[in-house]
Amino acid sequence: MFSIDQPDVIFSWAGAYALIAVTPGPNFAVVAQCGLSASRAKAAAAAFGVALGAGLVAMAAASGAASLLALGPSRLAIGLGFTLLLLWLALGSLRTAQASATRLRPCEEASLARCLRLGLLTATSNPLTFAFFLGLSSAPRCGASGCLPASAFLAAFTVALAWFGCVALLLSDQRIARFCTGKQAGMHVAIAALLTAHAAWAATTTIGLL
Repeated sequence: MFSIDQPDVIFSWAGAYALIAVTPGPNFAVVAQCGLSASRAKAAAAAFGVALGAGLVAMAAASGAASLLALGPSRLAIGLGFTLLLLWLALGSLRTAQASATRLRPCEEASLARCLRLGLLTATSNPLTFAFFLGLSSAPRCGASGCLPASAFLAAFTVALAWFGCVALLLSDQRIARFCTGKQAGMHVAIAALLTAHAAWAATTTIGLL
């Protein structure tokens, strides 16, 4: 049986993370990409992957494990890996944009498991997420002994699942799909631009570690 903190501590974590979760970033881009180009179930799988990843990172931060990954070679490797992941996702979004322009939907062939893995990998490899939860775990609200890992997981997972689940449901809705008819190529180009911008930020941050 897992022990959790008092509700006010959990709500404090949830409220702080909510401000980060709703900010358009790589997690949003991955879920939006699946929502626009695949089925509702696959978009929901990506959202669940992001939520699971956010919860695991939060739990690692609260347990102190993430502090080891934030130092030295591990941090450099994570930064480089995250940069390459974002560039790969951006390239995929551009390919989807090209396919949308010719009325092809190649992303429909992606499995539920692959969509879940993309969401999970994106959420767990983001250095900003690691830094955020490390800072939050050392906040005065957690006390001298820190917040309990289960509380951190519960707060992050719930917020991420609620927000990204709504994004998945909204962007995969048939009415939205009809409204977006003829606009999907431009939307995927915008998602690719967002991912590329975050990749540039990640690369700049990583270079600073050298």
